[in-house]
Amino acid sequence: MKRNVELEATIVAKYVAVAPVLGERSRRRWAAAESMAIGYGGDALVSSATGLARETIRKGRREIVGG
Repeated sequence: MKRNVELEATIVAKYVAVAPVLGERSRRRWAAAESMAIGYGGDALVSSATGLARETIRKGRREIVGG
């Protein structure tokens, strides 16, 4: 997947805006929701933009899907 610099910059801006008020669980879920909205390659892009581990994002996705 080609790196989408504009989308990554958008994720960075969003993360900078919301990160100060997020706890660990909500941070995971926010990152997972962004990744899911992006689709293929979302984990890598969100991880790169936020510094969160891909496994953290996957865990957030499992939490969302599992209810």
